Amino acid sequence: MSEAKGHEEETTWRYSFKEKKKSCCLIINIDETEKKIDGTRVVKKIRTGAGREVEKLKNTFTSERYDTHVMEMEEKKKDVYDHVTDYIENVTKDNDDEGKKLAGNLKTSDVFICFLLAFGGPGFFYDRKGNKISLSAIIMQFKSCPDLLEKPKLFIIQTCDLNLRPVGKHLFRDEDQDISEPHCWPQDADILIYESNISGEYDWNPGLRKNKQGKRTSFPSLQCSTFIKTFCKAFKASEDNTEFGDVIMRTNLMLQKFVENRHFWDLQDETWSSAPKLPIVTDQLCKKLCFPSYN
Repeated sequence: MSEAKGHEEETTWRYSFKEKKKSCCLIINIDETEKKIDGTRVVKKIRTGAGREVEKLKNTFTSERYDTHVMEMEEKKKDVYDHVTDYIENVTKDNDDEGKKLAGNLKTSDVFICFLLAFGGPGFFYDRKGNKISLSAIIMQFKSCPDLLEKPKLFIIQTCDLNLRPVGKHLFRDEDQDISEPHCWPQDADILIYESNISGEYDWNPGLRKNKQGKRTSFPSLQCSTFIKTFCKAFKASEDNTEFGDVIMRTNLMLQKFVENRHFWDLQDETWSSAPKLPIVTDQLCKKLCFPSYN
C-alpha cells in the first residue's frame, strides 16, 4: 500500500490532528448558586473546590496544544447562554484583537473540549441565580456552529448535588433525585458527553472530618473534586495515539474503587444523603478519536 493511499484510508476512520495547530478548550466555571429554603429564604451554595478544578484542568490542557479559556459567571446581567454566545462569536471570526485571540479559533481547531463545573444533576445544572439550565441547550449551541462541523465535540461535565447533606448512617439511602425534566441528550454526530455526578462535596465539604487510614484527619475545604482529579490523571498518563475511550475507561476504573470503598468518602461520624455513582458516557463520535501523546 502506498503512503498516500494509507494516509487517505486512515483519515476515513479517525479524526486527524494537524501539526502545530491548537485545539480549543473551554472551562465553564459556575462556582456558586442560590437555593430557596421554605419557599422564601435564599441561601448561597458555594463550590469551594472549583478554583482547584480550574487549576488542574489548565495544567492538563496546556497552552502548547490547547487554547484554554475559563468562563467565569461574574456578570449577573448576563446568563450562561449569553456568555456561551459571546465565546462562540469570539472564536469563529478572524480579528486582530489580542484579547479575543486568547480564546482560540474554532475554524483551525482539530477538536473542541468543553468542561462544565457547577451544581446540578443528570442532564441539568444551576446558574448563579439558581435557575435550572438544560445541558442539551448549551451543547446545541456548539452543535450548530459551522466551524465545528464534522469535528469531535467533547463535553466533560462535573455537577455537584445541591441537596447533598451529611446524615446519620441509620438514615442512609441510595436513590436517584427526582427530575422534573426528561433527561434527553442530543443524538447528533461527532458529540461525546462524559457526565459525572460524583459531588465535589465528598472531597471539600467545609468543616467536616473524614477517615484516612484509620486516623482522624481534618481535610482542607479547597480541594479538586475526585472526578476532575482522576480524569486529568488518566488523560496525562495517556500514550501516543491513545483512544479517548480508553482514557474514559481508565478514569472509571479508578473511580470505581472510590465509589465501592466508603473509606474514601464516609464522614467521621456520619455518611451522605446520596452515594456517588460512576460517570455516564454518551458517545456519538463517528470516528476513532486518538489524541497526540501528552508527553
